[in-house]
Amino acid sequence: MMPAETRAVEFLRSVEHRVSRLPELGVTFREFVEDDRNFIINSYMHGYWATGISEPFRAGGFPVSLMDPEAYTVNQRAILLGLMASGVVIMACSAKDPWFVFGYLIGEVAEGAAVVHYVRVKKNYRQQGIAGALMGEMVTRAGNVCRVVFSHWAMPGGPVLVDWIKKRGLRPVWNPYLAR
Repeated sequence: MMPAETRAVEFLRSVEHRVSRLPELGVTFREFVEDDRNFIINSYMHGYWATGISEPFRAGGFPVSLMDPEAYTVNQRAILLGLMASGVVIMACSAKDPWFVFGYLIGEVAEGAAVVHYVRVKKNYRQQGIAGALMGEMVTRAGNVCRVVFSHWAMPGGPVLVDWIKKRGLRPVWNPYLAR
């Protein structure tokens, strides 16, 4: 096993390689602006219900059929707005048109780790390295860390991102209690 410092350096090199390909795809990063709010709220609320809550139920997990949709909407929206207000939102967008959004990441730096609350990439742009590049950007902003903490788990992206993190010598940790 490599020391944490060596893993971090190797990780950053792999991120540089991946991010260096994004201009070819026409992807760049920008900060969240108020005009992004409705897109994020709508895509998160729908996406997390469909893949974070419902999908585990189909696999024998949460009893989603017993959940009141209004309770989900009110409470999950409050959680999302709190995460957006206290953390960082990184937008992946077109280099030619910064209003054309491919996806986003909601995260923060806490407990000596890069904390990823939610990553979303539009369906037509998945499997092109965008989610990984967003993760890399978050880890880079967090500095020299050796773990990435998730507060939300959604399918099918959760296991893919965990594998991505492990391949870079970092330790993935799930802590749903960081979603406040």
